[in-house]
Amino acid sequence: MPNLARQIDDEAAESDALKAAVAKARADRRCVPHEQMREWLLRVAEGEFGAEPPETRDL
Repeated sequence: MPNLARQIDDEAAESDALKAAVAKARADRRCVPHEQMREWLLRVAEGEFGAEPPETRDL
């Protein structure tokens, strides 16, 4: 079952990458308020691709 073994390896690698990304994000003390990020994402979703993303700020 080489395909199953590869799938398990891919899932483990994806899980490890996600854990590393979450740890890196949590270590960064800068943030964007949820409402500002939501507004920006909605603008982009409506086709306003040049919309400036909200600025990060220190916690």
